[in-house]
Amino acid sequence: MLLAHLSKHQAARDKMLSVHWDQQNLFRHIGKGSLFEMGFDHRLLESKDALFSFREDDEKKLIVELVNELPRRVVNSMDQGVLSVTELLSQIGNLTTAQNEMIFGVPQELACEGELEIEKKDGGRKKTSTRIQVSDKLVRPAQPLLFSKFGQR
Repeated sequence: MLLAHLSKHQAARDKMLSVHWDQQNLFRHIGKGSLFEMGFDHRLLESKDALFSFREDDEKKLIVELVNELPRRVVNSMDQGVLSVTELLSQIGNLTTAQNEMIFGVPQELACEGELEIEKKDGGRKKTSTRIQVSDKLVRPAQPLLFSKFGQR
């Protein structure tokens, strides 16, 4: 059976994924869990390593992959050094098995390290310890770090 999630709303996508993560039943995603390209590759069926099962070990691998892949995606998507969290979710939401909180963990870590600043809906900056919300914006700091995880564009 193939399940296709057709909602364009990030909250519906996040809810569907929360069911998969909470239940950890027999549902499988074919391919890696972090950022992937849409499409089907029959070769993935031949490899048991290509089955993503929404279990604890898959979550650990997913987080490592997101930490490695998401910063570049964020910086490449920024317009004049700013990217709304809503836009980020719109761009990658259907390209990952990560729930919003898993995705938010990466920019949160980058904010703690001084790589990003988080701007609230009203325009003020958030403390790095404050959780990211869908209404927030990701902002490149005015003074970038010398050795950035973002690398070069």
